[in-house]
This record gives sequence, C-alpha cells and structure tokens, in this order.
Amino acid sequence: MYKKIIHVGMADKFLPALIDFIQKNFSPENNTFYLYGDENVYGFLRDRGVFFLGEKENNVSYFQLLLEMYSADKIILHGLFSSKVIKILFYNPWLLKKCHWLMWGGDLYETKQKNGLSGYYKKIVIKNMGYLLTYLPGDIEYARAKFRAKGKYLENLGYLSNIFSLDHYSDKNNSENINILLGNSADPANEHIAALDILEQFKDSNIKIYVPLSYGNQIYAEKVIKYGKTIFEHKFEALTEFMPYEKYQSFLQNIDIAIFNHQRQQAMGNTISLLGMGKIVYLRKGTSQWELFKDKDIEVFDIETFNLTNTQKLVKNQSKIKSYFSKENFEKKWKKLLES
Repeated sequence: MYKKIIHVGMADKFLPALIDFIQKNFSPENNTFYLYGDENVYGFLRDRGVFFLGEKENNVSYFQLLLEMYSADKIILHGLFSSKVIKILFYNPWLLKKCHWLMWGGDLYETKQKNGLSGYYKKIVIKNMGYLLTYLPGDIEYARAKFRAKGKYLENLGYLSNIFSLDHYSDKNNSENINILLGNSADPANEHIAALDILEQFKDSNIKIYVPLSYGNQIYAEKVIKYGKTIFEHKFEALTEFMPYEKYQSFLQNIDIAIFNHQRQQAMGNTISLLGMGKIVYLRKGTSQWELFKDKDIEVFDIETFNLTNTQKLVKNQSKIKSYFSKENFEKKWKKLLES
C-alpha cells in the first residue's frame, strides 16, 4: 500500500547517509525530505526528493510544507529545533497524531529553556506528539516528566552513525602515551572544563588529550583550548578541522580512554564506536546513556572515579555492542517505522 511519508529536519551531518539509506532500501517516491539550515555544509543534493525550506529561490515555503503535512500519512521529525515548524504544529494540533519525533537530545534537554510563547509552543507540541522515537528509555522518561509527553514510544536507532561494524576496527595504539579523547564538540554541554580539572592530577603522566572542537560554539572552543593548553601544554591537542567519517573512525582506534562528561544524551555515535572497539569509556552517572548501557550490561565508568590504571580492552562489551547496534537491527527498526 502506498504511503506518503515526509521527513522534516535540520540539515546536519547525520542526514545525508540516512537519506541515502532510505532511498536505497525503501521506496524513494514514498519518502520526501524537507530540510532547514545550511544546505552547503554537508554535501546535500536537491534531487531525489530532498527540498530546502525558506525564502531563497527554488526553496519550498513553510506554507507549502504545511500543505504537504496535511496530505502525508506520516510525518517524521528529525529533531525539534525549528521554531517555525514548532509553530506550525502548535496551530495545527491535529497533525501531531501522525508526527513521529526522532529525538536528538539537544531538542529535549535544552540547557537554556525557552520562556515566553516559543517555550510554551514547544511544551504543548511535545506533550501532544503522537510518537516518540529513540533507543534511550531514559529520554522517554524525561519527556514524560518534563513535558507530560503522551506519545507512544517506538524504539528506533536513529542514524547510521549509531551502527557499529567491525569492518573499521583494529588495535592501533602502539605509542607510549595513553591517548584520551575528551568530548565530541564545542558544545558547552560537554563540560570540558570540569573534565580537565579531573584530569589535571595526571598532567605529569604519559598522556595525550585529544579534544574535538570542529563544530559548535567557537567562542567556547577558544576558552577550552586556552584552559587546556595552560594546564597540559603540548599534551593537549584541539581537533578543529572536520574529519570525514572513515578518517575519524581510524582516529578513534588510537584512543585508549574516552571521557564524555555531558549532562545529557550526546555523542552516542562516538560512544558506541569506542565501546564496540573495547575502549574504556567514562560517562556522567545518571544520564540516559549511562542507564542504557548499564541496562544492557555494557560496562562504562563514572567520570568521578577516573584513573589511568585501567586501560585494558573490554572484550565483553564488543559482542553486546555489535549485537544491538548492528546494521540488521537498524534496518529492522526503520522497516517497521516506514512500512507498517
């Protein structure tokens, strides 16, 4: 049976690979993508059912999007970041019953909660959203507690960055240094400064700290770089250039310990890859990703207990990550969403 499905989301690095996946594995004519943001950053193509929203020439207007929403059988929201999309849904609440919100984390755990009308619109939209998509039950619990979200929970692995494949894995670090990865972006939610304070006691040890800061708040990135260089000098290296996926996966193979001090769900693709490689991963206790891994008996460590003595590969994590975050499971979840 033909179903019209429209996808609405931000033009982000996760989307191009997913668009290719859906168009190769499902009916392209059934799935149309409407994106907001900068179309020039991640190599988006306008053909094959990909359209950009806004006032530029050849773009689709938000009024046209509204008409498409009415005629669609399903609406899949890739994140909930656009105030215009939120406003459309607020004033057309009957659309929400067919909306499937694929939660990103940043849209759920906003560090600066919006006040006024925009904040009110978002609360009402989340409360009445038809379906909530994630693989983190803790995010569902938060949405229900914070926004009284009533939507049905559908398990979905999100994006291809969450698939772990042994195809890109090998042990590489033969250096004398203990290589430490800190955070995943220049988002203040990484809490870099607090993590660097924890690491300071080991500044005289054989360590090398790598800090990805290629995207996010660049003023904040400069602050982190200055702070890190002051304490660790040449042992601190900021990664300020965007790395292609394969190159970044190769880089991760050289890491011994990873620290993700986020207050909320973030950096899941990185975390999954590192755990699948058997690396030691420290997280903030009590976050939804902490609870997910503990529930699946995948060993992660509390950032407050950080030490350098444990750098041995965790073999037991590898099989569990490979099983749950597999291509087969990923395809199964998307097939259920798009074809049921």
